Amino acid sequence: MVYSTDGGTTWIDKAAYDTGSDANHFATHSDIEITADNKATVIVRLIQSNGVADYCYLDYFTVSGTIATTSVSISDAKYATYYNSIPVQLPANLQAATIDSESAGSLTQNWRYAAGDVIPGGTPVLLKATAAGEYTLTYVANDATTAPTDNLLKGSDTETTTTGGAKYYALQNGANGIGFYWMEDNGAAFTSGAHKAYLALGDALAPFFTLEGGTTGINQVNGEGLKVQGEYYNLAGQRVAQPTKGLYIVGGKKVIVK
Repeated sequence: MVYSTDGGTTWIDKAAYDTGSDANHFATHSDIEITADNKATVIVRLIQSNGVADYCYLDYFTVSGTIATTSVSISDAKYATYYNSIPVQLPANLQAATIDSESAGSLTQNWRYAAGDVIPGGTPVLLKATAAGEYTLTYVANDATTAPTDNLLKGSDTETTTTGGAKYYALQNGANGIGFYWMEDNGAAFTSGAHKAYLALGDALAPFFTLEGGTTGINQVNGEGLKVQGEYYNLAGQRVAQPTKGLYIVGGKKVIVK
């Protein structure tokens, strides 16, 4: 007997059979344990042994199992990101949002999913908890809900290099509070962890976006008469060694040089 748990891409040889008078086939009502995330992708096949001309058939089989769960850790900041290609149900005291847009240095947080709701498979989200701790998410079999398309968050089941944008941000409890921050200079791609979500933007100016209160990570400062410390970047994200009159980004703030 061989089986696949991913719809036939890979196969595993169970290599088990009766050793009694029915040596060439499984006994009636034999129990074979198969571990799989989704029973819809399980395929079981009987392969005829060498020298056996007939009596190789599968009468019937029943797939049964227990509800599987996974967990996510929420820090004292009460926020985390999450991604899973399999639908999961949120437990009590946990809600989830997508990031639907970025405009004028602010992120639109859409809290689509409350406790008890199912996050569709393939939906990267921002999680918010009422308290720090370990939260259990329940896998939901055969949920056909599609993932939202207007979501600036991306993710992967495995560790991966960020893609799908020009500027990339990870959730951090940084110097300006909990929010999405550049992990590399000028928002370059970085390695995102398994089952984590990251923010992918096109041509964003801000090196960070804070979350509490929906505030922006950029504050405007008039640079006239001030000596502003730090590296200057133009609105295209390019470093400027000798800034002239205009608008620049310095230390995560908008600075007007007159």
